[in-house]
This record gives sequence, structure tokens and C-alpha cells, in this order.
Amino acid sequence: MTEPIARVAGSDGARPDTGLPVDTTDGTASSVDETGSSVDTTDATSTEAGETGPTRAPWLASLVLGVLGLAWLAGMLWSAHASIVTAGAQSVALSTAADAFPVIVSASLLAGLATSVATLDLVARRGGTLRARSLPRLAVGFGVGLLVGAAALGLILFGYGHATPIVILAVAVAAASM
Repeated sequence: MTEPIARVAGSDGARPDTGLPVDTTDGTASSVDETGSSVDTTDATSTEAGETGPTRAPWLASLVLGVLGLAWLAGMLWSAHASIVTAGAQSVALSTAADAFPVIVSASLLAGLATSVATLDLVARRGGTLRARSLPRLAVGFGVGLLVGAAALGLILFGYGHATPIVILAVAVAAASM
């Protein structure tokens, strides 16, 4: 039986990156190592006809992340409000609000970040010029975080009134989402 003739990548019959001989008789990129064994060296990122490259996470994943972030913020705001309203004494309500504040701030931070990522992914897929530019991406992300923060601020002020301490806490929650 005769041995098949191997196609070579370099002029000297070796792969340029490894220096090993190339054998592509079966249609896949492979090389022969020092022991004579065939080693598969197919590039996973190759996009030639018939080959598949790595797939990017679908746009739906970032959208789901944004929706879940907003849902978590809404749930934490509702839970904190329910706990504060049902507290019997004023000192208990104040203690409950103090306990809920870090949770609300972290939920606001996550919701602002998640919706910014979802919006940036959506905008980048629609208009390709935003992909490579960092300043417009920063502006879009900041703007979306600002909108989420403004919504949280509005809900807090609507639920608790406009007293100075409440306004300060609401602004802190809004600032965390940017």
C-alpha cells in the first residue's frame, strides 16, 4: 500500500507555527509530532466553508440579564417597602430601613449595570460603529444607568415622601445605579 501524499503549509514541508510536518489527507488540519503520531491541529476559530467558529453568546442572554436585574431591583424595593410599612414602632421601621438600604443600593447597582450591558449589546448589534468606540459606549451605559437610577429615585420618593433624609437616601440609591 502506498502512503498518501501530504500537503504542506510551509515551503519546507512544515507548519510555520510548530515546524512539524502537516498531513491533511483526511480533510482536517493535522500534523505529525516527533513520535510519528498524528495530532489534530484544527483551528477552532476558523471560519472557512464547512467549518464552524466559536459562537458568541446570543443577544437574548444580555436582554435576560437586564430584565432580571430590573426585576431584582423591583423585588428588593417592594420587599423593603413592605417590611418598613408593617413595622410597628418607628424605631423598628428605622432599623428595618437601615438594614434594607445596602440591599437596595446593590440591587440598584446591578440593575443599572445589567440594563447598560443589555442596551449596549442591542445598540452594537443594530449600529456597528458603537462597537469599537469606547466614549460613546460609556455615554450610552451611563445614560441607561441614569434612567434606572431615576426610576428608583422616583419610586422611593413616591413611596416615602419628600423629607430631606429620604431624598438623600433616594439620591444615593440613584447614584449607585450609574
